Amino acid sequence: MNIKKNLERLLLPFKHILLLISYLFPRSKKIWCFGTRFAGNSKYLFIYMNKNNKDIRCIWIANKRDTQLVRSKGYEAYNRWSIKGIWYGLIGGVYIYNSYPNNVNLYTSGGAKFVNLYHGIALKCIDRQIKVGPMTKIYQSKGLLNKIRYLNFRLLPDVVLSTSPVNTKQYVEAFGVDESHFIEGVYPRCVLLNESLDVVEDFVEKYESNKAIETLHYIKKFDYTYIYMPTFRDTGDNFIVNCGFDFDKINDLMKKHNRMFIMKLHPDSKFQFKHDYSNVMLLDKDIDIYPLLPFTNCLITDYSSIYCDYILMRDKQTILFIPDFNDYITKSRELYYDYDEVMRGPRAITFDELEKLLGAENPNIVIEGLDEVRHLFWDYNVTSLDDLVGAIKEKLQIK
Repeated sequence: MNIKKNLERLLLPFKHILLLISYLFPRSKKIWCFGTRFAGNSKYLFIYMNKNNKDIRCIWIANKRDTQLVRSKGYEAYNRWSIKGIWYGLIGGVYIYNSYPNNVNLYTSGGAKFVNLYHGIALKCIDRQIKVGPMTKIYQSKGLLNKIRYLNFRLLPDVVLSTSPVNTKQYVEAFGVDESHFIEGVYPRCVLLNESLDVVEDFVEKYESNKAIETLHYIKKFDYTYIYMPTFRDTGDNFIVNCGFDFDKINDLMKKHNRMFIMKLHPDSKFQFKHDYSNVMLLDKDIDIYPLLPFTNCLITDYSSIYCDYILMRDKQTILFIPDFNDYITKSRELYYDYDEVMRGPRAITFDELEKLLGAENPNIVIEGLDEVRHLFWDYNVTSLDDLVGAIKEKLQIK
């Protein structure tokens, strides 16, 4: 690991030289470079455009693992540091990403148009709004050296996808651009959530990894499935351990009712079970959870934007497990919304309270006020992926 880090440091000056050179290349607005892990909004827009927008050449540029997966599905994809990956990164006119330009390649991005589809409706302060916690230095530190050091996080997008006027208002400050840069439209990754289970399963079989396919087949054996998706703690705390989880107890509860408890943690979270369970599963971090969500019954979360997406499926349940609320808002992130106003569903503060909810004979609970929350977060006028592509082209003046 130290060898790899030292090599990256050694190559950094050359990468910055490449970034400067990249501004000299003529770029084609008919070549769109998509990147990041093969998941999120960029993945679903990429698949859609390859089917329906033949006037645009869509290329996936990422690391070796994801490049191989995308190629196996029949699409054009290159490793970002391969000759072709660098070349198309230099001549691609549009970068489509879920977070930051380095999802494609920061160092080939000079002069490209940036389209940030983002990775979720922000319940907490993001980017330039962050005023507490260890990420403050990335967005608030002053000086030229810090601007260069955190360049990937500070480059301004040309287009940002939002899902409502309320979100747009928040994102104006977060991304540092005015409202003219925003499209209020459907999240590509959420279109699948309201399709029939047969359509979703066909999608999984066609586009997902073997691990995802195997997981889906396993989930279908159970009568009821919980999916636990907590947000990442910027402090790096091992909150799973700190919260007092007893997975032996959870497994016994699940077995009693023929239920399944799945954990899907943030990719940066470091946690492993000490042994295997029959009814508790730690999902591989590389599996795209979205095509599996329609086959679950109840989301357990805390401050994660997955809540906003999950409630689009009107037949689902939610449980809020928030044992570290005060620590989170003072040491990791401040919340943008009043938690009590936007987060609906039964709450658990301790593991014992969560255990009681998991053991209920009837897990289905009527949750009041979800229509108001849906309207707050999902109030857009660009309602289809075809219209979204058209709106992006219009913003970038592509005919």
